Amino acid sequence: MKASGDAPNQVTPGDASSPGIPLRKDIDDQFLRSIFLLNGSGIVVLLAFLQALWDNDSARAAFQGIGLGMASMLVGLVLAAVAPVLRRRVSRLYELHAESRFFWERLSWSTQLASLLMFVVGAVFVIVALFCAV
Repeated sequence: MKASGDAPNQVTPGDASSPGIPLRKDIDDQFLRSIFLLNGSGIVVLLAFLQALWDNDSARAAFQGIGLGMASMLVGLVLAAVAPVLRRRVSRLYELHAESRFFWERLSWSTQLASLLMFVVGAVFVIVALFCAV
């Protein structure tokens, strides 16, 4: 809903024709796919790898590291699920020109980066465990 004195291109709070709505949907969709694929496929690969090592007695020492790597990637999946919710909130707060948007923006970016970091940490756990087992 636009007030009579608003400029033609200015979006007022609650306006359903906001140009940010399709943009937020695209951001949410793309980000969810990439982060979930990254962390989820990492867990699936580690599960398959764990199954291959199950009968190998010399590789059993790597199980703890693989388990830690999977747990780290699982935390990354949880953060990946939270990140788009925060991202959407930030986008809406920017549209409303709210002062609290800067806090939520930092929290959103931190969550996204932490999700990627959890994948890297998980991969490092697995690599170290495999080198120690050999």
